Parts: sequence; C-alpha cells; structure tokens
Amino acid sequence: MTFALAALMSFTACNDFLDIQPVGKVIPQTGTEYRSLLTYAYSIVPTDRGLTTFRSDELILDKATATSTDLDSYLDIWRWQDDNPDESTTSFNWRSFYEVSYVANTILETYTTMTDATEAERSQMAGEAYMLRAYMHFVLVNLNAEPYTHCDPDTTKALPLKLNSDVNAVLSRNTVAEVYASILSDIDQAEKLLNVDKWDAGENYRFNTISAEALRARVYLYMGDWAKAYASAV
Repeated sequence: MTFALAALMSFTACNDFLDIQPVGKVIPQTGTEYRSLLTYAYSIVPTDRGLTTFRSDELILDKATATSTDLDSYLDIWRWQDDNPDESTTSFNWRSFYEVSYVANTILETYTTMTDATEAERSQMAGEAYMLRAYMHFVLVNLNAEPYTHCDPDTTKALPLKLNSDVNAVLSRNTVAEVYASILSDIDQAEKLLNVDKWDAGENYRFNTISAEALRARVYLYMGDWAKAYASAV
C-alpha cells in the first residue's frame, strides 16, 4: 500500500513538472498571445529582395564614391562573386524566411485551441498565417530558383517546402511547380479565413481581405499567366 501511494505521488509530481512553462517563454494560448506571435513574425520578415538590386541595371556601385562599409558589404554581391566572397559581405538571410514559416505553421496547427478570442479573431489570425507562409515561399522561390517562365517548372528543382512545425524533419527540394502550387493553395485557404477589410493606422502592416487577391495576382504575373493575373488584380 505504501509503495502504491509513493508511486501515485511520483506520477502526480511528474504531471506537475510537465505543467510548468519554461521561464521567460510563452506558449501561446490566448488571442493576445497569438497576436503577439504574429507581430513578431511580421517584424522579422527579411528585406533581402533589396539586395538583388545590386545585380540589376538599376544601381551602379561606384568605387570612387562608395564608403568602405558599402564596399565591404555589397561589392562581391554587385560583381556576382559568390564562390569566394569576402567574409564581410552581406548574406542573403534565407534562414529568417523559414523562421517566419515556422511561426506560421505553429499558429496553423494550434489556432483552433486559442482561448479568449472570438471565432472571427481566430479565423483572421489563421488567414494571416497562411498568407505569411505563402509569401515566404514566394520570395524564397524567386530568390533561389529558376524563374517559372524560364524553366520546366515540373522538373526543375527549387527549394524545400516547409508546411509543418517539425524542426527534426529531413527536407528535400521541391520543384518550382510544387512550390507555386503550394503558394496558391495557401492563398486560397487564407482567402476563406481573412475577415478584416481594413486595419487602422499602425496595424496596416497586417494582411487583410484584399491581400489574398493582391498576392495571387503577383504570383500569376510571375508565372506568366496574364489572364489570371489580370482577373485577380481587378
């Protein structure tokens, strides 16, 4: 009897231990906590697309007038020196794209259990998560793969799609067509969930109901499907 009681107490202690949240960490449960998580995801969206300007005819890096900091950071990008760039060269920050996708995936897997939020609020935040994941894959595929209109999308390898929050999963590269299909699917799902037509100033960085059509138009534009791009834009 004594042994059984001790065993029962030990199991209770284990359960209590598992109920403890890590110090300084918040496992999102309430609508407010989910919104904070989304705000964090928005804040870390990389601005790497601007670096591609150095490889276009829109910008000339003038060594005579450029600062030493500019030369250290951008010269090897400007001259397409990728094999052995200077260690001070700014890097394309692909890792942050996947971090944003991780946050979006976490929200999509758990938002139905969100507390202290209306159904409309839960739906809106899930829609924003779908949009974030679609947007991250869209930027990644255009920075790191062949253009859709300049390859065979069905056979050309692009980058790994990340559609869940499992950090231990071994990923493999998906084709350009698969990545674009996933992007369009996420936009479709987002469109069903988004319900805020217009955000107030200061919150208008968030996706709203018109965002889905806007991003869809951009995706079709990059796919060279002019009719669908036009239909989504008007």
